[in-house]
Amino acid sequence: MIKISVSILATLLLGLVIAVPLIQRDSPTSNNSSMEMLSNRLDELEQALQSEIEQRKLLQRKIEQERQQRMALAGQLSELNAQDEALSATLDNQAFSAPNPMTRTESYQDGIDMLIDAGFDQRDAQRIIELEADLQRQIFSSRFGTRRANPRELFLAMNQTLRSELGDEKYERYLETIGSPTSVNVGQVLPDSAGASAGLQEGDNIISYDGERVFSISDLQQATQTGAEGQTVVMEVIRDGVPVTLVLPRGTIGISAGGFDFRRREPTTD
Repeated sequence: MIKISVSILATLLLGLVIAVPLIQRDSPTSNNSSMEMLSNRLDELEQALQSEIEQRKLLQRKIEQERQQRMALAGQLSELNAQDEALSATLDNQAFSAPNPMTRTESYQDGIDMLIDAGFDQRDAQRIIELEADLQRQIFSSRFGTRRANPRELFLAMNQTLRSELGDEKYERYLETIGSPTSVNVGQVLPDSAGASAGLQEGDNIISYDGERVFSISDLQQATQTGAEGQTVVMEVIRDGVPVTLVLPRGTIGISAGGFDFRRREPTTD
């Protein structure tokens, strides 16, 4: 459309340029007002043509900018999709190779014997193996079935059941037996956070919050969200093997955990 307009205006200008000398030759006595009108019209057409040219240049620049933006967004989307696929593959591989007595032993009885050697009685050992076997069945069933369950939610539900049935002492022994963390390792303390103000340091291991034992970042998050926000609470940590007591307001602590617990799909911040 812009090209057509510019072409029309250019044609009109050319016609006027040709017409002016002809008018002067054929009508040498034409009054000055006619020449002035033609001159004004020529100026108007020149201005209109220049305006059309500038608008076209502006539009072309906008089109180029939008093209570059679309290319950049497409590249970012492609990169995000690739990262998401890589992370999903990593998490799935970790989830389905979760360390537990059933996957590290050759038979059901081997798993029982391993737990008994760790100090569990026959009944507790059988219950642990039963829950872990059921967890594996749910994960594999959801992976190949029509309804896909969230492995992290399944892991958390199983661990919550075990903790409830075994109690904190036996549950901690269970985590040690399968090689899972039994505290929250602090990877980074955010500046100006509640944790920083309380004296929390990188490398600390949080073991309890407001008198409640915490074994994972999920436990810690749940504890910080219980009760009245801002209420003063006591948090117990282990620093270089030495117990340390910190006092801070209930709520977000402002830390990133030292590592991602793939087995339980733990979040990494609080």
